[in-house]
This record gives sequence, C-alpha cells and structure tokens, in this order.
Amino acid sequence: MARRAIVVGAGIGGLAAARVLRDAEFEVRVFERAADLRPEGAGVSLWPNAVRVLRGLDLAEKLPSAGVFSADSGLRRWDGRLLAPTDPAEVERRYGAPMLLLQRTTLHEALLADGVGGLIKTGAEAVRVSESDAQAKVELRGGEAFEADLLIGADGVHSKVRAGLLNDGPPRPSGLLAYRAIVDSPPLEIGLGEYWGAGRVFGLVPVDGGRLYWFATRRASPGEPPEPDPIPGLLERHRGWAPEIGAVVEATPPVEVMRHDLLDRRPSLRWVGTRTALLGDAAHPMLPFLGQGACQALEDAQALGQSLRGAADVAAALRDYEARRRRRVARIVVGSRLMGQLAHLRAAPLRALRDRGLALTPEAVRMRQLDSIVGRP
Repeated sequence: MARRAIVVGAGIGGLAAARVLRDAEFEVRVFERAADLRPEGAGVSLWPNAVRVLRGLDLAEKLPSAGVFSADSGLRRWDGRLLAPTDPAEVERRYGAPMLLLQRTTLHEALLADGVGGLIKTGAEAVRVSESDAQAKVELRGGEAFEADLLIGADGVHSKVRAGLLNDGPPRPSGLLAYRAIVDSPPLEIGLGEYWGAGRVFGLVPVDGGRLYWFATRRASPGEPPEPDPIPGLLERHRGWAPEIGAVVEATPPVEVMRHDLLDRRPSLRWVGTRTALLGDAAHPMLPFLGQGACQALEDAQALGQSLRGAADVAAALRDYEARRRRRVARIVVGSRLMGQLAHLRAAPLRALRDRGLALTPEAVRMRQLDSIVGRP
C-alpha cells in the first residue's frame, strides 16, 4: 500500500514537493486555499542552483526561452551608472547552468505539468494541523479532515502548518515595502539590473515573452496603508533617476502593481516533527535581495525527495532533510537581510563609500562571493 502525503500550498515549493514525493512513491494530495491556481508574484529569477533542480525534475528543457540579461547588466547607481556588472555567460560557465528569468506563471505552469495539477484540491484552506508518531492530520475550513503518513507545509510566510508545528509567532517585519509588476518593454534603451539610491531600490529584469519585470523597494513603517493609485508616488520617489525607470512605471496600469510588506524570520533550529516538515517560505522566509527565495524552495524539495526516497522511517528521513538544509538556508536568510540593509542606505557618505567599493571590486572576487550562494557543480 502506497504511503500517503499531503502538501499544504500549491506555490512553487509546494508543487515541486508534490513532484518529488510522487517520484518517491507517495500517494500525494495538495491542498490550496485559493479558489484557483493563479500564482502570486510577477517575475522570478532562477539562479543556476535552481536550474539544476529543474533539470533533475526534467523541467528545465521544457521551459520556454527565458529573458536574458545583457553583459552590461548588474548593480547600478540611481542615475544608471553601472557599478558591478554581472555577465550571464560567465555565470553559466562557472556554475554549469544558466540563469532563467521568467514570469512566475510560466514556472508555475511547468510545475503543474505531467499530471501534478490533478493532485490539487483548490478552495481548501488548512485551519489546523496535528501529528502523532504514526500520522499527520489536516483539518480544512468547513470541517473536512484528512490523515496521511507525511505532511508538508509549503503554505508561505504566514504558514498555518508552521503555527501548528512550532507555534513561534508571526514573521518579523523588515521595515521595507515592495512594489512589483510585469509590463511590455517600452521602446527605449533599458539598463537592466538593480538601481540603488537613497533608501530605495529599483529593478528591471527581462522575462519570457519579451516582457519586463520591475520591482521597487523602499523603507516604510510596517502596516503603512496602501495608496489608491501607487503610480504617482513611484514616479515622485524616482524623479531624477535614470529615465527608463519613469518610462516603465508610466507604462504600468495601476491595477497591475502588487504591493507587499517584506518579511522574514530569524533562522530556525527546527523545521520538522515526526510526520510534518516545513518547506520554502514556511520554513525560512527571506528577503529578496539575493534572489534566492524560489531557488531555495526548489532546493528544499530536491533535498526532501533525496531524504525520503527509499526511507522506511519517515521521522528519521525528515531529520535528515532538516540537517541537509538548515545551515545553508540560515546563511542565505542572514545574507539577504544584510544585502537589503546595504542596498537601502540613506546617508550620502555611506552610499558613496558603498558605491565606490562595488565599482572597485574585481569581477573574479564578486564571483567567488557568489559561490557560497549559487554553489558550483
């Protein structure tokens, strides 16, 4: 009789987990609280470490042509001056895989392929979870309850599974606010990458379909009320920046702009129970400034499959999964917060020192710094 697994959450991490659990010969069900499977978010940058996971799932070659950074992409000053270029050809040569720049819906659809979509029950909100030595249990809003040999919490930064397993309170605010959207590329020369200014960051990323993903982050008080129309404020805050930024913002319908407080958690020593494990943002929410949120969720799924494949003792396999992942992810959570603080410096002397340091750092040094994040094959 096949062992049963329940995955709570049908985002990138949850769908990847469903695929690896199915391959590990579990009978899988996925519960998604949304009424349909529209993924949240706009664009996603998949560094080579994530692409290697997708290759292991036989998905990388099935994705459409991704957006491509040019050789003069990278970190820029607010006025467009390039400080630290990132050459995509060198990234692929060094790490054995390219960087893929995609609309989040594109990756989501690829993960749903090969019958995974048939495993999902939508409109299924988990409200309570519990576990014993023998079983895990999920109760849904409306009263239905389900038991399984394994429960995976992939239900995001406000995870109900985490609350049931760890009861360690809400995530911590970063003091940063993000805006995101995808638009058609405007007819002007675009400086791709991130622009760093006084307490603000703006990013321009090409994605599949010939479109452009942009994001803007700024310092803000937690819970700051949203603007009825975010466009005027974005234009005012980036007045005098490189001209492509204003052009991209003006080309964006207000209804397309997503707005989120950025949250994370201090690295946790515990992710698993006897029959329950956390994955992705439920386990280790991180700020986006190393571009590793989706990448680490995919790595989690890969490690989970490796730990469970052929394992007779689920609890021991979950402890192995936790041990494989905890130290690496803790470094990236901490590094992402530090990078966010560096990017959002306000004081002019500190920003000048930062920018000069970036401009003077040789590419070889910057690539070695990237090794600990992306990992060489």
